[in-house]
Amino acid sequence: MRCILPRLMSHLVVPVVVLAFVALLSGMGSSSTKIVRQVPEPDRSFTVVIRDVAARSYEVDHFSIQGVTYLPAQLGKAKLGIDFNRIARVDMLDQGEAFSARIRFQDGTRQEVQLEPDITFTGQSKWGPIELSIGDIYSFEFQTE
Repeated sequence: MRCILPRLMSHLVVPVVVLAFVALLSGMGSSSTKIVRQVPEPDRSFTVVIRDVAARSYEVDHFSIQGVTYLPAQLGKAKLGIDFNRIARVDMLDQGEAFSARIRFQDGTRQEVQLEPDITFTGQSKWGPIELSIGDIYSFEFQTE
């Protein structure tokens, strides 16, 4: 009676070693820089001028939050979806891990709201697709035609 354990081990060890080697090679040469190749197409088109926390300003077309054209906000205990059509300007107020924003509406009224820290804004700049986290934005202003 022969033991099949050595044969079984050789059939298992070789594929595991090969897979580990391939995984190691695929990690080599990778970069931590994420290239934005495309962004979701929003249901409506908005153009904004963004000023980031590095004091750079740029115009962004097809501005959205991953394709959505409503700003998710909280006012007290109420959750809001503020239509981009109603917003004239948003100024971010960084408060540590929480974010607040001062919104100026098209009708001239103003309101301070809380925003989720994981919001990512997307759009098209003249250089290509753009993606910005909420913590990278100082303000943005909607451009009217």
